[in-house]
Amino acid sequence: MTPATGRRRGLFHPALRAYQRIALVVSVGLVVVTLARIPDLDWGDAATHLALHLVVLVWFGAVTGTWRTVGAREAVRFWLFGFFPVTLVAYYLTEPLSDRWSDGNAFFGVWVPPVEELLKLVPVLIWTTWRRPAQRHGSLGDFWFLGFALGAGFSLHEDALYGRRIPSGFGDDRWSWVFPTFHDGLVFVTGHAAWTALGATGIGLLSIHRGRVLAWIVAVGLVGLAVVDHAAVNWRGDGSERLRGLMLDGRLAAFVLVATVALAVGHDWWTGRWTTARDHAFPRPARHEDLLVLAGRRPPVRGLGGYLARQRYRRLRNAAFVDLYRVRSRGRSAGDRTRIRRQL
Repeated sequence: MTPATGRRRGLFHPALRAYQRIALVVSVGLVVVTLARIPDLDWGDAATHLALHLVVLVWFGAVTGTWRTVGAREAVRFWLFGFFPVTLVAYYLTEPLSDRWSDGNAFFGVWVPPVEELLKLVPVLIWTTWRRPAQRHGSLGDFWFLGFALGAGFSLHEDALYGRRIPSGFGDDRWSWVFPTFHDGLVFVTGHAAWTALGATGIGLLSIHRGRVLAWIVAVGLVGLAVVDHAAVNWRGDGSERLRGLMLDGRLAAFVLVATVALAVGHDWWTGRWTTARDHAFPRPARHEDLLVLAGRRPPVRGLGGYLARQRYRRLRNAAFVDLYRVRSRGRSAGDRTRIRRQL
């Protein structure tokens, strides 16, 4: 057994699985305790906030399920990252300066938006660099999915602290049935989850197409749009109407967010189509022999166990597909298929 094989088996060791479940339960308990310590918290608003963001994650997950490499477990982890460490670091980077700056716009409109938006992208950068396994890569839909989840966790904590609920929910506005997380009141606000999804999509383009100038331009544009739209929401007084007008009263970010959904779906479909046509080392995930390779034993082919085994194989295969396409997109051969197949 090679060291790599040992590490992979270790990731699926029952003891580690049990530890992960315990850690998840403890994390959820800490979320409840944290919210309970906030004075005058409206639990109904908090539950509604969580449910509305979950609606978006569910329909996006269904649309991109064929080619995604991550699932609900990763979404929960990123939500917790947004709720706990990102919110905590953002607080210590912004709150100490709030009393020192007499000009509210200098703080809320100039300092806070870039700090929060860039800070929320740090876990995404870590996930796609240091924490990324060899010969694996997330799809563009993964970046959107995880970015939205992280922003949702950050948004819930911030809204609870300020005693508000940004998402307007389902209503008469055409946006509300697709993105009930938007706020349609005196101002139109896409919110933290949308801003982080935009920035994370930009990170995904950079990670998949590192050598392409267009990818850098689009990525910088997406991150910049999130920062400027956030600043337009926070800005008060002189210049606010001009800045809001530049952002089409917040709807520019909404239009671009919808475009990134289409981009993620189309890009992932093309990636899978190209790699499937070129590399026949990966059969379709529903075949019985594929499940035997993955599980190392005769797996259940029916019921929940069989479904989970097929999903696990599908995501491992998709991650290898995206990595092959990533190498190809830099103008070189797609690499050694045998080596990558062994790692499955």
